[in-house]
Amino acid sequence: MAQFFTTVEILQLALLCSVLYQVNGNEVSVSSTGSVNVRPNEEVDLLCKAASPIKICNFVSPSGVNYFVSKSLGVKYEDRISFLGEDETSDCGIKIENVRESDNGAWKCEVTAVTEDGTTKRGVDTVKLTVLKAPSRVTLEVDGMEAEDSLTLVYEKEAPKKIRCVADGGQPVPTFSWKLNGSPAQVSVQDTAISEDGMAYEEVLFTGKPEDNTKDLECHVNSEAYTADELGEEQNVAKIMLNVEFPPKALLEVHDFYGMEVGSSYPIRISFRLNPPPSDVQWEMHDGTMVPQGSESQNGKYEADIPAEGPIQSNEEDPTLYTAILTINQVAPEDAGTLNKLHVTNAHGESVIRFKLGLGEKPAVEAGSGPIIAIVIIVLVIIVVIAVAVVARSQGLLCFSGRKKGPAEDQERAVEKEEKEGKEENGEKEEGSDTESAEHAESPIPESAADVTDQATQKERRNMSQKMNHFLISLKNPFGSFKRPAPVVETEELTENDGEEKSDEAETENKDGIVYADLDKSVMSEGNATLTVENEKTEYVEIQQ
Repeated sequence: MAQFFTTVEILQLALLCSVLYQVNGNEVSVSSTGSVNVRPNEEVDLLCKAASPIKICNFVSPSGVNYFVSKSLGVKYEDRISFLGEDETSDCGIKIENVRESDNGAWKCEVTAVTEDGTTKRGVDTVKLTVLKAPSRVTLEVDGMEAEDSLTLVYEKEAPKKIRCVADGGQPVPTFSWKLNGSPAQVSVQDTAISEDGMAYEEVLFTGKPEDNTKDLECHVNSEAYTADELGEEQNVAKIMLNVEFPPKALLEVHDFYGMEVGSSYPIRISFRLNPPPSDVQWEMHDGTMVPQGSESQNGKYEADIPAEGPIQSNEEDPTLYTAILTINQVAPEDAGTLNKLHVTNAHGESVIRFKLGLGEKPAVEAGSGPIIAIVIIVLVIIVVIAVAVVARSQGLLCFSGRKKGPAEDQERAVEKEEKEGKEENGEKEEGSDTESAEHAESPIPESAADVTDQATQKERRNMSQKMNHFLISLKNPFGSFKRPAPVVETEELTENDGEEKSDEAETENKDGIVYADLDKSVMSEGNATLTVENEKTEYVEIQQ
């Protein structure tokens, strides 16, 4: 029987239920989808959910029309609005087919539910439906009037031009962006708003530059309502071609012309930029002769053509580029090395372009003293760095210094020293010296590892200042630091005094119970590469027995 209910009957039933349930306040928790965007003629789902069992589900359109829906009734309003949901006790929703622009706005979801204690409560939430609509027209306005196909701007003589981009209609409100031949344009945004008639617009200030001449200033209207086809047809773009006017501008500060031959003719071509075209062009030569465009001097030496559009020799298409030509019919020796002028005038000013004339080939440009000085400084710095590195390496300083030795390494070094001394003593015995045999009979008492470590530490501290002195002295002669003096041992002196020392030792050996030991200074000076043993004397130390 549900299919036979009319809209009026369903509305009367809903009102009756509301009275019977005695709805009290807005106390039912209702959640909705929030906001939804849809294009015209498409379908959209609007859904609300309630925490308590739903008895009545009603949607109110932006225009105030009520739509009571129920899954069990299966009613469809206007042949396009019907119930949406899986469980009608918790879901309250509608499906809108064939969406219209009039559907745009806030839809209220009104839910009547029965709580656990049996009372009837009511809850309301809102779903914002946006029916996407692309602006019907995009235009540009200049000084309050719709712009034509081109816009004339005078560089450096006019204030920035105020330009407005207008989007007719559109939902949601579009945004704007500005481009110059497809690249981002430098504009100053002054205002973005919606006019009283519902048109969105953005107003900017724009200053044209000479290089912007003939380019298109584009306003792009951004809206998700545009379809791919509409974007491909650039229905969201309004553009205008710029005509930027400016006085003559020289391409070079001074033009040089060489290759002239005395007695021959020589053409001079100079290009420049300006807009509008030149109104007057005159050549001022070094001898005081003035040659207007399209004329010949009185003496017949110079002949000037009317400037032509375009560069000298190029396929570049630039309507602001012109070239003036002057022919010297017979070059004279006094023409060489002279400075001449070309006067160019248009509606916005005059420019003087200077040029030089020369015979033969152009001389090579002499390099300035600046690069030479820089090279010399760099070479000196490299030499100093190398010298410091060499000295530091020879002295074992800076990054070339060895790592600090530990007690174990010091002990190992002392043992190696004793073994080396033993080998040297054995070699001397083989030479058959009785005096040396007597001397070596009493070998030095080996030092302990702790003593060797203390000696190495003290010696390292003691020699630090000495190493720095050597380093500073070696800077004066860095390459001489590679040469190390070889130890010199005065063997003859030792041999001559050998007998005397032996007899002295025999006399004092048992005197007062004191024994004297011969010490080798090379062990004490270990680690100092700069020490020598020249004029080394035998030293003695008392050892208490």
